[in-house]
Amino acid sequence: MDLMRLEFPENYFDSILMMFNNFGLAGTIEGTKKVLKVLHRVSTDKGRIITTIRDPYKTDNPQHLAYHERNRREGRPAGQVKIRIEYKGEIGDWFDLLMVPPGKN
Repeated sequence: MDLMRLEFPENYFDSILMMFNNFGLAGTIEGTKKVLKVLHRVSTDKGRIITTIRDPYKTDNPQHLAYHERNRREGRPAGQVKIRIEYKGEIGDWFDLLMVPPGKN
């Protein structure tokens, strides 16, 4: 299922729950805006969208802080990371994961 193109009718869900940083799969600020529009479309007028996102700023790890600073210098949000998944010897493609808590960029 593609998060950017959910194939549900309008006003379908009363609640949408996205746990464990799944909301970050939008990858970029622009992607996040698109996902919010899609989620709004498939939510009822009184619907709720509930997400959890790992706060990338809650760290004192020097490697993480250096990564944040490099992202800022390159014009990306500090919490945008490029990752790929490996499972049982299978390695997926690289993709962006965005971890930006509310009010931060």
